[in-house]
Amino acid sequence: MKSPGQVKGDERDNTRVLRWVVIAVVILVVGALSYNFLAREKTSDAPLARPSAESAQKAPAPAR
Repeated sequence: MKSPGQVKGDERDNTRVLRWVVIAVVILVVGALSYNFLAREKTSDAPLARPSAESAQKAPAPAR
């Protein structure tokens, strides 16, 4: 059986671990959102590749 001091220490340790996990998750989410924003901004400067009029219009299949 754990002593009351040990239980109190375990609760403190659990709180500390939870705090670090929350901080790590927040940092990862902010980093992922930042990366996504920067990656989109980089590619948004390039012109969009649109299909040409020739490739967009397919010739009808010949009748047999």
